[in-house]
Amino acid sequence: RSGRSDTGRAWYLRKRLAVNENLSIDDGRDIATDSYMIPHEPMSRLLAHSWETYGEDYPERDAIAENVREILGWDGEPRVHTQVPTIFTLWLWKTFNRTALPVSLLEKTVSEVDEAFATKLFDGMLAAQEELRSLVPLPNVPWGMMHIIRRENRVWPVETGMYPAISLMNANLVPKGRKLEDLNCVVGSAYVGFHVMDENGMRSESIMPLGQTDRTDLPYVDAMTDLFVMRELKPLPFTDEELAEVETTETVLVLPPVSERGR
Repeated sequence: RSGRSDTGRAWYLRKRLAVNENLSIDDGRDIATDSYMIPHEPMSRLLAHSWETYGEDYPERDAIAENVREILGWDGEPRVHTQVPTIFTLWLWKTFNRTALPVSLLEKTVSEVDEAFATKLFDGMLAAQEELRSLVPLPNVPWGMMHIIRRENRVWPVETGMYPAISLMNANLVPKGRKLEDLNCVVGSAYVGFHVMDENGMRSESIMPLGQTDRTDLPYVDAMTDLFVMRELKPLPFTDEELAEVETTETVLVLPPVSERGR
């Protein structure tokens, strides 16, 4: 069913699932690791109409024109080398001041757009530009500079969305200050899983984006992070043949004789 009680992610997922009733395994995996910034299509549509209808009369038109053009020419994928996801995310935040956009906004039609709403979009773009320049005084701020995971003295740029420009597979920044080195993704998808049960048996793939341990002495402390930033899932071996391909270690616990226990 579709309803306005949906979250933006549920709304988008329903739309993806409705495209094809017979999903292949590759289709399912693609959905599980989808990084498309969900508000891109609906918000670009509203921005395009607002710009065409009311943009000429906006006093700061020239100041925001370049970013408006870049957003309207963008495909919504958060690639680390481009600044468009950066300004897009901050624009949504400065415009609506909320971590999740309601479905009612994502389904808003251009016939519902008036001058007040258009001006709100333009003012939000101007505020986003000023906020970004105050944080990082550079002409371009790529997504990979802002949207990162830090673990064990390593830094990974992340090609996923974050609130309010959320994606199905995501990690989210929690800034603890206004310095660039304070930015870090520490929350997001707690678990991304893809499981298949058919006549060929059971297959399972999953990932925990922010890692599975904080123990820095363990060799796998950042193993899952490496996979997540490439938007890949980790297969779970089931069969003896699959287990034989996995490097394992064995620890044998030797207990003292019963007569010596408790001494």
